[in-house]
Amino acid sequence: MTLRATLGGSRAIVSRIPRTWPVDLGFGGLLALLGWPYVSVAARDGLDPSWQLALRLAISDHLTFGRDVVFTYGPLGFLGYPVPTGGLLTALAFVASGTVYALLAAYAVHVLRRMVALPEAFLGGLVVSRLFGELWVFEASQVLVAVVAFEVLAERLRPPPVALALTAGAVAGAFALAKGNVALTAGLMLAIVVLATSRPWWRGAAIALGSGALTFVGLWLLTGQDVAAVPGYVRGAFELVSGYSQAMGKDRFPGRLWLYVAFVVVVAVDALIVWRMSRDWPTRRRIGAFAVGLVFAFSLWKIGFVRMYPAIAAASLLIWALAGLSIARVNRRIALVALVVPLTLFVVTSPRTKEQLLDVRRSVLAGLYVARDSLWPPLWPVVSARTESELRDQYALPAGMLAQLGGKSVHFDPWEVGVAVAYPEIRWDPLPTVQSYTAYTPWLDELAAARLASPEAPDMILRSLDTVIVNGETKVFTVDERFRWWESPAAMLETFCRYREVAVDARWQVLVRTAASCRDREVLGTTTVGLGVSVSVPVDSRPNRIVVARIQGVNEGLLNRLRDGLYRAPVWYATLDGNRYRIVPGTVGEGVLLSVPTAADGSDPFAFGPSVRSITVTAEGFGAPTNATITFVFESVPWPGVAEDGG
Repeated sequence: MTLRATLGGSRAIVSRIPRTWPVDLGFGGLLALLGWPYVSVAARDGLDPSWQLALRLAISDHLTFGRDVVFTYGPLGFLGYPVPTGGLLTALAFVASGTVYALLAAYAVHVLRRMVALPEAFLGGLVVSRLFGELWVFEASQVLVAVVAFEVLAERLRPPPVALALTAGAVAGAFALAKGNVALTAGLMLAIVVLATSRPWWRGAAIALGSGALTFVGLWLLTGQDVAAVPGYVRGAFELVSGYSQAMGKDRFPGRLWLYVAFVVVVAVDALIVWRMSRDWPTRRRIGAFAVGLVFAFSLWKIGFVRMYPAIAAASLLIWALAGLSIARVNRRIALVALVVPLTLFVVTSPRTKEQLLDVRRSVLAGLYVARDSLWPPLWPVVSARTESELRDQYALPAGMLAQLGGKSVHFDPWEVGVAVAYPEIRWDPLPTVQSYTAYTPWLDELAAARLASPEAPDMILRSLDTVIVNGETKVFTVDERFRWWESPAAMLETFCRYREVAVDARWQVLVRTAASCRDREVLGTTTVGLGVSVSVPVDSRPNRIVVARIQGVNEGLLNRLRDGLYRAPVWYATLDGNRYRIVPGTVGEGVLLSVPTAADGSDPFAFGPSVRSITVTAEGFGAPTNATITFVFESVPWPGVAEDGG
């Protein structure tokens, strides 16, 4: 596995690339511009823009993944989002994104040229490029891995086995530092290809594992990470991936069962195409093709119907079908189903309007603007200043609060990390979960709580509040209509125990760390009831008491875990004094807040408010239990009181 062997293998791969590829790559670059998905070049506040900025800040601020930051993405996650902050990281993200989209468009043109003339192939590539608005970079990379895997197994691409194993391992190692769920899917598909094409199989596996490990460690160190944090990074990725199915993925298309039918039909047709195109293949490569297809289809199932982005699954299926149709000999009816059904599924479920889907001009202008701002170093300071100014206008943090926060280490709750970009004088010091809604499991919640209880806790917390109008009523915006005080409940309790409000307005609340902490919990009572039965919350009349409830029996059991891995959990709700909220099954056993002392409470609109007097737990959706029992363990937490405040 020497450098000379790697370079020799790379030359061998290049020498076997079909001669049409240079032209196809040129078309791919043009089509990537015509389908550029980032139609907005302005910096924005909000949940998604903030975590995208957080990926960038984590690298520039030299935070360690797996210790300081535990997120779905790793230290290369920023490559998927060329957000307009200027600098080298933005340039790298633009190059990575543009390369993935260009290769995918080039592949579409390449396979279509096997079936139709060049003008028709270009138009087909244009259709594919217009799907890029739904295909995020890493999901697009996953599609690229799948179709290249089919090309190798079909021997349309014939890299030497050693070069293939080296490359597959390196790509998998890089994915492992980018995004957890995509890394798992892409890594499995690459492993299948190596095992199906290497002789003996164990040699290819050993080379790929060695290449992957070296790539992972090299890039880990290159991005400034600590080797000692790797176990935490791996554990965090597992917790996030396993907890997502329980906590997220609320059905955004209720009642549209035809979406599921359409998905199954397309996957079945694609399986038929794989069967036909592989009839004359050696057994190992044929099994490999079906295994790659199974892994890829399952990942699209999770994207489409667990994360509820069926448009992404449909776009991926369309490109996947092109790969099979260009190799297999099938009749027109099969081809029509393989192409028209996913295209229809895409159009119906895409959040973009028809005008946006067809607005090529806007994509081109956005692509050119982003390219200019990303790749021209003299503009980087201008872009950075513009982004800072745009975010300041949106956040409008009062001067008094800014003065209190300046020079301090600050965590932003629940998600507005963009404040650190708007106001560089504030030092971002996040809890490991970064944004509170991602604390899907007890391990993640306790990790955040432990940071608040440690000497490394942030000096201050800047809490934000956003509102939405629902049926004419203004409500606090939360992810999936959760109860904001139950997000990351262990960390929330530590916040009430250790931090005090020092400033507040309609959107912002500033909390300062004190020397105070809560004492051990005392059990007030235990109640076990069936689903849908209301439970009265016991009252602790003693002063300075926080009341919490550990809710047990919510989505527990091995069979439930298996169902969640294959699909998703039922949607669980808690009705609190007549108001219904979605709950996170994995963390309600940590002890959710029911009441806080008046002295511990904040000012409106950040006040916890009146004590909760009754709770009712219910479940809805696929697999929802009908006869489950729920146990409430009510506990009293002695709050230290203002007199013990050492801040």
